[in-house]
Amino acid sequence: MHSVLTEIRTNRQIPPERTMARAVASWQSQEHEEALRYFGSAVRAQPEWENSNWVRALYSSRVAESVVEMQTKLEQQRARVAVNR
Repeated sequence: MHSVLTEIRTNRQIPPERTMARAVASWQSQEHEEALRYFGSAVRAQPEWENSNWVRALYSSRVAESVVEMQTKLEQQRARVAVNR
């Protein structure tokens, strides 16, 4: 995981698929905060990741499920921040 963070910090171009793979692996390993950071980075680079139909068409059901779970969690966090403002 360290190498991806280093690449992100140095602004090197990382394929969104690779970043999302790290997000899914982290999510499935219960490393949710790390997963959400990778997820956000992948979505910024390739917004299609927010389209669950696109994800389901191209990736396994387990990947698609993880992506939906991360998206839901991120939306919940954003809603909490908006309420607290």
